[in-house]
Amino acid sequence: MQIKMDITGFMAAILPIALSPGASFAMAMSNAARSGIRGVAPVIAGTATGIYIHATLAGLSVSNLLARSSAAMWTLKIGGTIYLVWLALRMIGEGLSRVTRVEVTRLDSVKMTSAITANLLNVKPLLLYLTVVPLFAGVNLSSYFLAASIHVSIMALFLTLCGAAFATAAKTARSSDVMAAFNIIAGIFLLTLAAKAAW
Repeated sequence: MQIKMDITGFMAAILPIALSPGASFAMAMSNAARSGIRGVAPVIAGTATGIYIHATLAGLSVSNLLARSSAAMWTLKIGGTIYLVWLALRMIGEGLSRVTRVEVTRLDSVKMTSAITANLLNVKPLLLYLTVVPLFAGVNLSSYFLAASIHVSIMALFLTLCGAAFATAAKTARSSDVMAAFNIIAGIFLLTLAAKAAW
């Protein structure tokens, strides 16, 4: 089956969306500061999985049914907001514990499952694949997969480049205070995203 899709137009539309920092960005940079560039991989894999799931559900019109239910959308929004707040408070808590030198259980690096959960509970990609993608992909499921692949490629490159920069900065100034700053900033950023989602 031949895929008919306005690839150039879609790339122009998706670029500012894929390059705008979100929850995946905060999680990836926190991992990069903690574990180096390899820490970015699970976030990329988890986010990519979430994007492909959104593309599949939208291509099969399942997301359209979900979007028509105000109760389902409200539940998704609240669930996503609560999850972001939980992640944010964990990051901020570890950052503050480093500053105060209080011994607490250290936060593990963000796992692939956390990145998948954050992506699936995010209303933004759901709406993206319901509104923007059909303008370029039509109704062909294979076009949705192509759109998701383009989206994932841009996201992966962006997170890898930013992660490399963060990892280098953290390695250059490896100290408890630097790690604390990374965690607190990432946590505050996630809280901001959660507040915007709730609003």
